[in-house]
Amino acid sequence: MSVQPSLIRSYAQQTNRFGITLDSAKSGLKVKQNVFREHRAKFQHEIPLDAEFILNKLMFAAKTKGDELLKKYDSIKLKDELGDLRRPWKDAFDKAKRFEEDRHDAVFREEMGMVMDHVKKAYDEWLSVCRKTNDKEEKGRQKKKRRRSRDDQEDPMLGVARFYSQGPAEAFFLQDIERLKASYATTLNIRFALAVAFQLVCDIKSKASVNGYAPSLRMFDELKNMAPSALRVLAADQEN
Repeated sequence: MSVQPSLIRSYAQQTNRFGITLDSAKSGLKVKQNVFREHRAKFQHEIPLDAEFILNKLMFAAKTKGDELLKKYDSIKLKDELGDLRRPWKDAFDKAKRFEEDRHDAVFREEMGMVMDHVKKAYDEWLSVCRKTNDKEEKGRQKKKRRRSRDDQEDPMLGVARFYSQGPAEAFFLQDIERLKASYATTLNIRFALAVAFQLVCDIKSKASVNGYAPSLRMFDELKNMAPSALRVLAADQEN
């Protein structure tokens, strides 16, 4: 079906007038007062929601799309963001439980208990150091002092990391115990885990990625520059 030229001209005229009205603050062109009052009296009234009106259709479409996006957002929030990091500990715990049930031997579960106790002690020490550090920073803001050089004092976090890395000495049968320690640390506090086992936490996460991981020299890695379009594609792929 062809469109009449007169109809096209009418649409063009209305579009031009509409654009002029919206841009009146810049162009200085305004609707005449008598025309404005006439149109306001004729068209300014409440439109029923079930009426065949383009703005109603747009409103319903926007609400439908909004509800869809909110559901998708809620599903993303419900996902365990640290699931990949906690999985090694969970898998090992499940295996230890099955071994105890099948063999009536709790050796693996007991050693995992030793790991939990040791990591919890390190975590408690980490919390204590964090509180002391915050107190010192607060006092330093209230009363300025001459700072001692770094050679005169040791970073207290190094002591926490040292204690974390030295145990538990009694565990003999668990395999890859450092990996299990790092995984369990993420169940307590991800910042704590990164403070005491940064490389292992990163290694667990990278190996859990969809396409695995590949080694790279630092000199090559620092030269990488990913385009925004590539990052968008990767983000969309992970969502799907």
